[in-house]
Amino acid sequence: MFHPNLSDQDFEKLVSKCRGLPPTQGAYLVQDYVENLLETAVNFRLPVIVVKRALEHYRQHARMSTPNFAALKRLLDMRGA
Repeated sequence: MFHPNLSDQDFEKLVSKCRGLPPTQGAYLVQDYVENLLETAVNFRLPVIVVKRALEHYRQHARMSTPNFAALKRLLDMRGA
């Protein structure tokens, strides 16, 4: 198996340790693809209140216009991102 930054032995150790982790608890799973993508991007080292406000803004103002990846891509293409 090829893993760019890990030897096969280290990768197998990692997989073994991960298998021992307990299942997630609570309502972590987000079924909305774009919301999940937004949460992943915004949640990277930002304060919780910033993440919550960004997600609430998306839900109130943008969810209907960007319900899926294709719509998000069109929006980003229009903005030159």
